[in-house]
Amino acid sequence: MRNRISKLVAAAVISLALAAPVSACPMCKLATESSLRQPRAYMFSILFMMGMPMMLTTGFGIAFYRLSRQGDRMRQEEAERLAAESNEVPTDDVV
Repeated sequence: MRNRISKLVAAAVISLALAAPVSACPMCKLATESSLRQPRAYMFSILFMMGMPMMLTTGFGIAFYRLSRQGDRMRQEEAERLAAESNEVPTDDVV
């Protein structure tokens, strides 16, 4: 297990060390430089694409948090109900 992790880390370090800088799509760069409004629209489209996964992650996080609170509340109610039942004195003595 330790050997696999060390190999993975070594591969990651080597790949990062040998990585050459790359440019984005040259046509996109040229297209956005031709107009004054396009770079701003391009920036907003990038922010929109980055925002959608964040919104989905936040939505799932809130949903799981609410489910967790609901489960805690149900366990608490069940514990209270069992405690109340164990404290009751039986009125019918069935033999």
